[in-house]
Amino acid sequence: MKTYTILRDGQKNLRFTGEMLADVDNKWVADMVNNRWHELSLFKTKGGKYVLQEVYCTIYQGELEAYSAKVLNTAKEVLEALTDGEGVLTDLDKKLMQQAAKNDSAFTDLWVEVLDDDRPPEVY
Repeated sequence: MKTYTILRDGQKNLRFTGEMLADVDNKWVADMVNNRWHELSLFKTKGGKYVLQEVYCTIYQGELEAYSAKVLNTAKEVLEALTDGEGVLTDLDKKLMQQAAKNDSAFTDLWVEVLDDDRPPEVY
């Protein structure tokens, strides 16, 4: 485990010991670099809480990066924090959840809606 300090605009920074579960960004889309992008990181603390960090990045002069982070108690709360008011997950959110599922089984089925079906899963 490692000690992290997470920056937050307008709030105290967060310091905790834990592990990084996922780290994704959308700086590159369709083989082109964006001038503005988001970075999402998800951590699990030694005490079992989750820290969801979002960084807004820009290369434009006069624009500032923005840092925010939320402390959440469960994987389901992480999903709810990522989901907008209409229940939509962005591609970046889904990428974060997929990566987190590789490192924490609590995320395995959260980002997939499972219907009652006995057939083996196929991915399209």
